[in-house]
Amino acid sequence: EIADKVSSLKKKLEEGEFNVLHEIRDTVLQLVAPNEL
Repeated sequence: EIADKVSSLKKKLEEGEFNVLHEIRDTVLQLVAPNEL
């Protein structure tokens, strides 16, 4: 599910939609549980 979302966001980014950068960041943060914090 997350991989699909990253893939679609990457496609948008390649099309020049740089406003998806924060969505990519949020999606990646879902992958990594910040236990150290």
